[in-house]
Amino acid sequence: MSPLGMFGPRGGHKRLFAELVRFHDLDRKTKLLLKEVVQKLNIQRPAEIFVDPTHLTRALNSPDFAGSVDDLQALYKNWFGG
Repeated sequence: MSPLGMFGPRGGHKRLFAELVRFHDLDRKTKLLLKEVVQKLNIQRPAEIFVDPTHLTRALNSPDFAGSVDDLQALYKNWFGG
């Protein structure tokens, strides 16, 4: 069986998200911001935020994250360029 298991990542999507946070060495503030984005945008597979730029784009366009635009733009640029 693959490391992702038969029906998703071994340990679940939340564990994969946590592992990616550690891999990217994100600080607590960024981790909490990403968790808030996942929750408010109802992202079903949280780890997708690391590989799918549309999630950060949606957050950048949401009034819910108006106070976090600089942080979200920095993440977008670091992960996806532009």
